[in-house]
Amino acid sequence: MKHSNNEQDAKSASQRETKQQVTEKLETVFASLLPVLGEKKFNKRIKKARKVLLHTINGTTINKSHKSARPKISEKKFRAG
Repeated sequence: MKHSNNEQDAKSASQRETKQQVTEKLETVFASLLPVLGEKKFNKRIKKARKVLLHTINGTTINKSHKSARPKISEKKFRAG
């Protein structure tokens, strides 16, 4: 059982390290957005970009549980007058 825990610890440590490296790279690439967005929004966007990037690399899909912010516009039928 110890062997299994060691493998899981190594895997999670590797994942944390990968996340940290990706975050650092994204922050350096998008550093010009920091003054425009502010630190809080910048960090949220970096976190989201990291998540999308890592999921895309790993080949997994991201489930979106929230509905679109824009309401759907239905076509209205008009009579020709």
